[in-house]
Amino acid sequence: AGFLEEFAMAVQDKWPACLIQFEDFATDRAFSILSTLQDRCFCFNDDIQGTGAVVLAGFINGMKIQGTALKHAKVLFVGAGSAACGVAIQLADLLVSEGMSMEEARAKIYMMDVNGLLTTT
Repeated sequence: AGFLEEFAMAVQDKWPACLIQFEDFATDRAFSILSTLQDRCFCFNDDIQGTGAVVLAGFINGMKIQGTALKHAKVLFVGAGSAACGVAIQLADLLVSEGMSMEEARAKIYMMDVNGLLTTT
């Protein structure tokens, strides 16, 4: 992560309780930065984690309102950027917490990008 990693560690050293928020990085870079820093400093990626949390809350409540069990959900993401991937990860984790295996959870999640349906992870 170079400069960004050095900066985050300096901020963490100077202000240990400071939350560092990252956003608007390209998908691969966003996940790489988060993976590198999340266990070393107090940080989160707003596109991956923040958007995921908000969308997941809406999804959970929408499913409750329509009376559909989470295990019956099938979700299609139109777009496969960092925000959609973050939501998909959190959705899969939710389904696992409801008793599904990760494989079963992932089988309920579909993603499309400009080239069509993504068929591999």
